[in-house]
Amino acid sequence: MAIFHLNARPIQRRKGGTASGLGAYMLDAEIVDPYDGRRHRQRGRHCHDITAMTFFPGVEDFFDTPMAAFRSIDAFERRKDATLGLEVEFALPHELDRRQQIAVVANYAAAIADRDGRYVVACIHHKQGNEHCHLWISDRTVGRDESGNVVWGKKDNTPAANQERLRFYRELWATEANEALSAAGSDARIDHRSNRERGISQTPFRHEGKTPSPEALAHNEVVRADRELTAAVQEQRAAGAAMIQARSEIKQIETDIHRVRAKLKEIAQKHRPRQQTAFHVSLSVGACMKKRAFQETGMPSSSYEMRPPEPAMQKRGGDTPWHHAIAKGLDEFDAACVVWSKGHSNEELLVMLGYDLNGDLQEQRRLRGHDWLVLPEPRPAPVPSPSPWDRGPT
Repeated sequence: MAIFHLNARPIQRRKGGTASGLGAYMLDAEIVDPYDGRRHRQRGRHCHDITAMTFFPGVEDFFDTPMAAFRSIDAFERRKDATLGLEVEFALPHELDRRQQIAVVANYAAAIADRDGRYVVACIHHKQGNEHCHLWISDRTVGRDESGNVVWGKKDNTPAANQERLRFYRELWATEANEALSAAGSDARIDHRSNRERGISQTPFRHEGKTPSPEALAHNEVVRADRELTAAVQEQRAAGAAMIQARSEIKQIETDIHRVRAKLKEIAQKHRPRQQTAFHVSLSVGACMKKRAFQETGMPSSSYEMRPPEPAMQKRGGDTPWHHAIAKGLDEFDAACVVWSKGHSNEELLVMLGYDLNGDLQEQRRLRGHDWLVLPEPRPAPVPSPSPWDRGPT
């Protein structure tokens, strides 16, 4: 995966830095510093291939070899606290092959040389799994005098100029690398902006390098744990949001089902043929039982307020023959499902239902397959003169 890593640091003599020493490391060579005569031997330290290139303003190179450029700036700067240039080290995308890496570094270094008129030496270290590049950028412009000798121009090392130059180096590398990745058909991209500038609250890792410091290791461990926790929380939130969405969809489906059912019911009621109800069903003791009790006992009764079925079935010494007849009728017919209709008398309804009032109603019910004896509820009749039998049981 392509990453953005670019580190820039000035080469300062007061901190022990020299252009010749940096050149020896970049080129895997041996260079003698003309300032103090020290021999910088770095040959054989690298176990990987190196591609070295030089870039300069104009069409003519000012030095025969990159080592000559490092020796020249060391010889020109005579101050013991002199700044001898800028080293820029950056990672190369793993998605690019060696030819593409060389091409993108060449474009990047040439743009820097053309912008400021400075001399640039680029060395690519082709290390398996850690392809990176070192740039040395002079602090001064370079040119020739009237005699044809190489001369170094003035510096522009104000803090504002350095900040602006570094910002340009970072942005330019991101642009060049992304163009190379796009040309290579890769979807990977890099971004030179910080997490804060990109609106990302995530804490970045610290570069560990070949020999990481304990502080960097501890910082990276904390950042790694924090990112794992954040990822777990985000995953849980996503699961909760998916569950809420599923419940909302289920509720919407149930609402749609109820709406469709109501619509179907409305359609069914609208197109259902009208049926005129001729009879209404209610629970009561059948009037035929009174009629049968009258036939058996000869005791008429004009009142329809009768004892409920369960008390009427009890045998009590005070009951009259009419009560026993009612109890007998309940034993035979149980409770009655009374079908009645206003405008018809008891006899008319029974005849309409096909019953013979003078016959055995229980037998007729059995033959007809009726679970309950179907009897009408009589119409109100004029109350005759009261009699002890009309008042019914007390």
